Amino acid sequence: MIMVTGGAGFIGSHVVWKLMEHGDDVMIYDNLRQGDIDLLKKLRFPNSEPEIVLGDITDFAHVFQTLKRYNVKKIIHTAAISFIPTAVEKPSLTFNVNVAGTFNLLEAGRILDLEKFVYISSASTYGDFQYEPVDERHPLEAKDIYGATKAAADRIAMSYYRTYGMPVTVIRTTSVYGPGDLERRVVRDFIEKALLGKPLDLHGGGEQR
Repeated sequence: MIMVTGGAGFIGSHVVWKLMEHGDDVMIYDNLRQGDIDLLKKLRFPNSEPEIVLGDITDFAHVFQTLKRYNVKKIIHTAAISFIPTAVEKPSLTFNVNVAGTFNLLEAGRILDLEKFVYISSASTYGDFQYEPVDERHPLEAKDIYGATKAAADRIAMSYYRTYGMPVTVIRTTSVYGPGDLERRVVRDFIEKALLGKPLDLHGGGEQR
């Protein structure tokens, strides 16, 4: 069984769809505070419907029992406070979800001999790019609460690989967009404005290219 945390959200729901298309047994673990159950219905999953468990990654006991009950072997962790304005407004919640929640999954997985942990991180962990193209050796110099919490969880995940040998993959996404995105991210905003013939506003230091 593969658990996808945040599986009712934007990225998570598409990950679930692809896994279902591949024929995997999938379980969505989501508290539905940001996720959208209607989004799952619209996706029309191939082959069968995924299992859905209502739960919060900040609750270690529930995470542990869910992994054990469903005999979860792999976790794809997409759950997060991912909208920067929300992270700035609610830093304590952002830390608890993005850092403590990730730790709970890793620790429960360690105890239960998890076979694979995939963490969906963010390019916000880098801060301002010191060189391009950016690679995984680039320093993590996050400039805001969101990026800092993702960077912390990123490093904790890798520490579980180095300390306990847990198979961990970290994916630092950037400028994600697509169907089902409920947030006003820049790429979506530009596409919609371009289609409507509206000007595309860039806010910065005048050095955009």
